[in-house]
Amino acid sequence: MRKIYEATEIVNKALEDWREWSQAQADVAPCEESSLLHSRSSFANVLSADDANAVGWLWAIESMCSLRKNIIVFMVEAADLLGAVLWPPAWPSFKWISQKINGSLNSVGFWKLELNTRKENLPAYLIAKSVVFENLPKSYVACGYPLWLSSFFV
Repeated sequence: MRKIYEATEIVNKALEDWREWSQAQADVAPCEESSLLHSRSSFANVLSADDANAVGWLWAIESMCSLRKNIIVFMVEAADLLGAVLWPPAWPSFKWISQKINGSLNSVGFWKLELNTRKENLPAYLIAKSVVFENLPKSYVACGYPLWLSSFFV
């Protein structure tokens, strides 16, 4: 049986949704001028490192598009996946994911992929590691850097 809502319930829910949306917009507004964003997410049923990298890239691209960022530098460690995205014919075994990533990158205005070592981009590795080792699975994108990594950015 379908529930029938009272008019006041509908209005209250609409107001609550509007407040949440307004707060989300207020949280994102200070990022408009920031060039440094960081993010974290967790994914289930990822069976290999290649799949983890691919899912992470797709999530990062989607997040930047959602924030309407159109000039983006993605720093990556996965040299083989980077090669597959930049030179697909040389990496036929990665064809499926290179097509998917390149399709997603078409939604971004100007983008660049930079190959970095873990040491060069240690803060990103520590943020990713916090998902598992500190049990912080909540996904988010935020301005600047997390306070617990301030020693890397000061």
